[in-house]
Formats: sequence, C-alpha cells, structure tokens
Amino acid sequence: DEAPKFIPLTPSISGVQVLRLLANLLCPGTLFTRSEVMMVAVLGLYQKELKLFSTDLLASNVGNWIKFDLKEDGSQKFPAFWSLNFMRLLKLCPDNFLTKSEIERRDRHLNLSRLIRNHDTMITITVPLVIANTREGITRKRHCPKGQGGCGNNRCFTIFPGDSDVCGLCIVRSTEYEHFDRIKEKHSEQVLSDYDPSNIKDPNEDCSHWAQCSSCKANYSVVNVATLHVRPKCHYCRLGIAAPIIECARCLNIFVSQAGAAERAMSDACSMIKEVDDAHSRAIASILREAMERGEFICPCCTRTPEDMVTTVDVKVSKLIAQNNDLIDLIPVVRADYVELMDPGVKFWKKAESVRERNTVMLDTCKVPQELFHNSYKIHNISRVVSDINHTLMHHSGVSTCPMCICDVPVGNVVSMCGNCPARVCRDCVRRWYSQALPGTIVSEGHCKCPFCKSAPTYEAIRGLALSHFRNLRSTRRNRGEVCDWDPAFLYGACVDCLRLVPALERECGQLITSDSEDVPPVKVHTSALCWIPPEGCVFDAIQAIRKKHDRQIKRWPPHVNLLYPFVPAEDFSIVAMKLAKNLRTIRPFDVSLSEIRNFSHSSRSFTAWLHPNETSGFAALQAVCQASVPHCDDQAKKGAFVPHLTVGQCKSKTSVEDLVATAGWESSSTSCGEVCLISRKGDDDPFEVHWRVQLGTGTCSATPAALDAGEPAIEMPSASSNEPLLDLRNFRCDNCRDALTRRILNEADDAAPTKKCPGCGVEVE
Repeated sequence: DEAPKFIPLTPSISGVQVLRLLANLLCPGTLFTRSEVMMVAVLGLYQKELKLFSTDLLASNVGNWIKFDLKEDGSQKFPAFWSLNFMRLLKLCPDNFLTKSEIERRDRHLNLSRLIRNHDTMITITVPLVIANTREGITRKRHCPKGQGGCGNNRCFTIFPGDSDVCGLCIVRSTEYEHFDRIKEKHSEQVLSDYDPSNIKDPNEDCSHWAQCSSCKANYSVVNVATLHVRPKCHYCRLGIAAPIIECARCLNIFVSQAGAAERAMSDACSMIKEVDDAHSRAIASILREAMERGEFICPCCTRTPEDMVTTVDVKVSKLIAQNNDLIDLIPVVRADYVELMDPGVKFWKKAESVRERNTVMLDTCKVPQELFHNSYKIHNISRVVSDINHTLMHHSGVSTCPMCICDVPVGNVVSMCGNCPARVCRDCVRRWYSQALPGTIVSEGHCKCPFCKSAPTYEAIRGLALSHFRNLRSTRRNRGEVCDWDPAFLYGACVDCLRLVPALERECGQLITSDSEDVPPVKVHTSALCWIPPEGCVFDAIQAIRKKHDRQIKRWPPHVNLLYPFVPAEDFSIVAMKLAKNLRTIRPFDVSLSEIRNFSHSSRSFTAWLHPNETSGFAALQAVCQASVPHCDDQAKKGAFVPHLTVGQCKSKTSVEDLVATAGWESSSTSCGEVCLISRKGDDDPFEVHWRVQLGTGTCSATPAALDAGEPAIEMPSASSNEPLLDLRNFRCDNCRDALTRRILNEADDAAPTKKCPGCGVEVE
C-alpha cells in the first residue's frame, strides 16, 4: 500500500528503466524482463508519455529481440514469441522496427489464423425448394382415357411414361394382376375399391401432392397420400437404378420425367394456352415457347410463382467446401496442405510453419466452378456465392455477437437456437436456456421452446440435453404426432419415468378467497416483497460475509431470492398469506444448491453479482404459483423468463466482477427451500423485516413478532389432508407412472412380508 503509484521522469532514468519500472506500478516489487520490456515498448508507441522511449528502444534493437528458435526435438525455445497473441501485438508495431523475415512470419500466422477462424462462418445461399414430407402445389396434368384401359382421371405428368396415354397406376394394375388377385382373396370390397385407380383422385384439378425423393432429390407426384407412412423415396431409387429426371431451368428443381413426359406436358400446356386471350396466359405461353426453343424445361410453378420454388439457407463455409472440392482452390494455401491446416489436432504454430501459401496471382487464375451443391441441391448464383466465400475467408472479423448474452464469440461457437428459424446464438446460451427443463421437475413452456420463433427445437439443436429426450415435445414418427398442448390453465411437469410433458398443477384463479375478509385491492408497493430467505446456518453466514464487502444494500435487505416484487402492502399480508398457504400446500419443499457467482450487465459501468441456484425449475414453478395467487403483482413476469438470483454485490466494471468472484472463493453450497417469506419495511431507510412465513407442503402460515407489533392478526391455517398428494419439484411423476410405482412397491412389500403359522391350526398367516 505504501509503494509509489508514479515514476519520476528524470534525466538520470533511461527509457529502458522507465519501461521496466512499469511493472512496479502493477505489482509492487517487480520489474519487466528484457523481452517483456520490448513488448511494452510496442504498446508504448501509442502513449504520448512513452512514445519517445519506445521509439528509441525499438529502433536500436531491430532483429535482436524476437527469437524464433527451435530446440533439437523441434519444440519452441521461446514459446512467448510463437503465440498468436504475440503476432497480433506485432501488427501494432511499424514495419520499420521489424526485419523482413519477422514481417513475413507475422503476416503468414495472422492470415492462416484468419482462415481457420472464418472457416465456420455462415453465408446465405439460395437452393431449390426442400420438401420434407408432401406439399400441395401446381402441376401439369394429362387425361388418362377411360375407354383405353385407363381410369378416366387427370394425372400429373410425373406419373405418365412418355408416349403412353395411360397413367402409371393403370399400367401397374394391368401388368401386376397377380398382386391384385392376392388382394382380392384377403380384403373386403371396400378395401378393393381403394386400390381401384378410378377411385384414386387428386383433391384439386390443377394441383397435386408433391413429394421429394430423399435419395436423388427428384420431385414426383403422390396420389394416395394417406398411405404414405414412410420417408418419401422414388420408385427408381427403391429399385437401385438411376431415375429419369429433368431439371427446371429457373428454380433448378429436378422432376421425374419418364421418356420425355415432362416435355410433352409442357408442349401440351403451351398449345392449350394459345387459345386464351388474357395477358397473363399469353405471357406464360411466351415463356414456355422460348424455353422449348432453347431446349429447356420450365416447371409449372415457375411460370406463376417462381419465388415459391426456391429457399434461402444459412450454411457454414466449411460445409460448402467439404461438399464441393473445387472451392479449396479459393483458399490461399496449396490444395495438399488444406487438410493439415484445418486439422484441430495439430498445433497452430506447426501448421503455420509447414503450410505453403499461394500468391494472389495463383488465386486470380482459379476458375469459378460451374456447379455447386449443398446437400445434393444445386446452388443458385454461383459467382455471388464464390465472392461471398472469398470475402468471408479473408476479411471477416471471425466473431459474432450473440443476441442473448450480447457477447462477442467466435463464429465457430455460434449455433442455431432451434433449427427452425434463422436466429443463431452462442452454445452457452443454448445450453443455459434449454437445460432449465429437467426430468422430474416443473418445466416452463418458454424454456421448452425457442425464445425467438416460439417453436419446439429440433433434435439437432438440443442434442445432449435432457430436453431432447422428452417424448411429446414435438411431432415425430415415434410419438405418432403426440405433442404437448400446453394448456394455460395448468403448470406442466416432465415425468421422471415416462419423460412426457403432462399437466402437474392447475392454475387457480388469482382472486383471493377468504372467509371473513374482503378481497385485497390491486395495490403494490416497493416497501414489500415475497421472497425466499436461506435458513440461518453456515450457508447464510457465508453469504453475509460476501455481502458485507460488496453489497451496499446489506442493511436494508436480507439475503433473498425475490419471487414477487413490488408486493401488496403490509396491512394485507394476513389475507395474502392465507391464499398462498392454500395454493402452496401441494408444493413439496426442495433442496437448493447455490453453485456459483454470476452477474447481470446493466451497462458498461454497472454490474450485479449474484449466486446461481441450480434448482431454477423449482423456483420457477414456485414463482408461478405465487404469481397466480396475486396476479396484479406481475412485475417479475413482465421481465421475461423468471431467473432466480440471490444478489451478493454491485460492481462498476467486468474486472471488478472477476475480482469479486476470485476473492469470494465461493464453493457450491446446499441449503433448503421450505417456506416463503412476506417481508416489509416501514420507511425508505428502514430494513426489511419478515412479517409472515408460509410453509411449503403443509398449508400453514404463521405471523412473526414483526407482524404482531404492526397489529396484524396471527392466523394458523389447518394442515392439508394427508390423502392429498404433494407435488414433488425434484421427482415429479405423471398419474400413470405414479400408480405403476405404487403398485410395484405394494407388490414387492407383499412378496417380502413374513409369514407365520397359527399355533392352534398351523395355517400360515401374515
């Protein structure tokens, strides 16, 4: 504390001594080494007081202080000079203070690190429409004549073999007669009529149900959609042969075209439009004629709404390069060294020394690929995509701002929030958001859905989290479309046994029901709060020890987790306590683990440090019941998803928060939540006092001396019936699983019950 906080700049002190003494200002009694002094000199170039000293020192040591030497075993002799952060520091140093080899090594390390960092950056591309199951859309149909062995229905062109006037359904019916003979023997007349092509029709004369082959990506028409219970796959891919396809010149979608069926359908459509006089139809006819003259095919939808046949997707540059080897030529390294450069198992400095770069002349001579694919779909605007890849690899910052935590994170750590919408956040935010829903607990609908688009996340987005195992979170083939309905009249829980989301507790009307008093008026004040206060003991004392040093509100507030704030005035506590006791009688007490110190960032100069309870779902369920009891005290709900936190201090910078965490030395500690407290204070400068305590799981509440001093009546409510089941916030089970568990326990008890013989008759009795 007595060490000087300044350095006197006198003629007797050299520039090297001044820079070495800077360490003494940071940590009294220490000096910078020679290498550290040179690094400080680079930073000193941008300080008015140190610029002269730094310039002289760097100018007199060009080529003498950076050592890129290696040991005999190939390891670094001076690791500090090989680090990427040191290369970034050299970027601040003017080139006239560095040798040519040092500049080349610096630029090579920075360029290659930029390539690796931007390798997982997202770019937007346009691809043909992706059809997951089936999609109703416009088509071109031909008539299957009734008198020539046909069915008399209009069918999509994908079902007709090229020159045949009869649709594929009728051809199969006539050629595979043995198959239909077997059907006649096994099924009734009603089932037989369903197999008759004349009874199988499209719902609309101008539309068909389109499906997309999961193997070759060709679009084809599905007539009997109700019987499609498997992943769509075309007839040819099921037989293992190449499908006859044709590509739309506009949207690049491919369609099944047997022996020129698509071209014939387009020609027929053009000839029919010639007789129509409206301008829109003439324009369509003109488009089709020009396409036929060029030998191209235009799909039915592209003549009317072409924007419906394409979609934009965000994809990683690394994924595009993996699917299109020609894109490797856009990277300024030799093709043979690309795999080594992107290998995460090789240290970066070794890659930077061994990878061979290509100059800009070689890059300019690279040809733009003629075709690019993404998941077997052709990509539109190839030149623009190539330009975007070039710009992204060479000029992207390599970081992205997470919209949830507002932090800059590497692009490799940014993932899709739900897999449905374009929102992308950091991996930590995805984990923290979805990990609030755990089996055996009360879960919030908000934490089971994307906070941006409010849809259930895909399996890929929540892989590895407990939420991915919930069986009725989203519609799948396994659950046959069974999805949680999220009835707002109930709180939902995740059964610990069957892993289904089921109603756990009915939300009661917020209107207070009292026997001999009036309802509480919808008034809330900042001098009252409903909160959980840790029980007195070791954990309580440890929290207070931290708060004494860092929390300016320690004299006003006890250590607490606010459930409702602001709250009703103290004169209404007795009525509210009765209501809370009634509603909380089915909530079982639960353990609380205060695991770590986290922080809220209000601005660049305002932070709040708080203890994080692992039982977020338990507190969220508890807060929801309290909120339903006093609906007008909804300030916590208006802030978004409830985040239980126990404040331990306020800080003015991120560094202060880190110092608080380091000095506090907090280790995960366990306590319990068995009651909620109604607290109030008399004036602005007076401390909060506990007036009422409401126990969980008992249906009782009691007044404290503070309430009695204020003239509030002491009321003891009767305990809940022993037959009424308690809601366990840690091991929740649905009714079916609870009954099955009870039966299993009773059966095991019956099997283990000892038997005795009656001394009189000798009969075995329990």
